[in-house]
Amino acid sequence: MYLENLIRGVITAAIGRHGYQYDLSDAGSQGKLTKGRPAGISDSATVTAGWILYDGSCGFCARWVPFWRLTLERRGFGIAPLQTPWVAERLELPPDELVQDLRLLLADGMCIAGADAYRYVMRRIWWAWPVYLLASMPLLGKVFDWCYRKFALHRHTISKSCGLPDPNFRK
Repeated sequence: MYLENLIRGVITAAIGRHGYQYDLSDAGSQGKLTKGRPAGISDSATVTAGWILYDGSCGFCARWVPFWRLTLERRGFGIAPLQTPWVAERLELPPDELVQDLRLLLADGMCIAGADAYRYVMRRIWWAWPVYLLASMPLLGKVFDWCYRKFALHRHTISKSCGLPDPNFRK
């Protein structure tokens, strides 16, 4: 019980240091991230930091990004498949380019893609900080980028090999 409360306190302190308010309740205002709240995000969830956008047609992505949803929401991140209409409209990328990488759409409108999106999020999670440091070092950073790129290119094959079914994401 003591350990659980200690961990909860550390997590709460870490969230407070990195978040800033960005409320989605007023969808009609300029500068808001979405035109609607994606499925899977509770009405009580407030996205303060941005959106983690993943390939909803990838079995691995569709299983693991939602698995981390609560951890991400505690840090102010929402999640949504890249195939969601508001995402395509917001990012204004061709459909085949849109799903090439995991993307992070920040509250200020900036979009980070690929391995850099992982680094950005890891930097804000206290227990992932050591991995962030390693992934940011010059030589190990190149290895991290290479591993991400290879995995991203073969994620559908890996999903099938691991028995993760294609979720048949519906637009």
